[in-house]
Amino acid sequence: MAMRGASLVVCRYYAVRSQLSSATFLAAQNPEYDFYPEFRNSFTLSYAPRTPALPMTQEQIAERYAAKLREEGVRETEITHRVTVLLTKRNALEAEYWNRYYLDSKSNFNRAPNDFLR
Repeated sequence: MAMRGASLVVCRYYAVRSQLSSATFLAAQNPEYDFYPEFRNSFTLSYAPRTPALPMTQEQIAERYAAKLREEGVRETEITHRVTVLLTKRNALEAEYWNRYYLDSKSNFNRAPNDFLR
């Protein structure tokens, strides 16, 4: 029984430590990636090919995104920057996207411990 109490103390320590490091991480997020949630959640869904048998390449998606940004009046240097980031740092963008999602207190997911953690 004493061992279980010690385990509980250790779990609480890591939970508090995790919350503190999350706050630090939020402040350290890369502002270069701020455009990605809009691109991922709006643009890719609305401009995805309607026929799954004809998938688009990453370059084709980036070209359509650049055209949309031009229509919105975004500066050409910003368009070039975003397209370059999309084509060269996609894994980092996705990781940052999910880190922001899970660290955001407004995100809608179950934060309670589950049976997996027992």
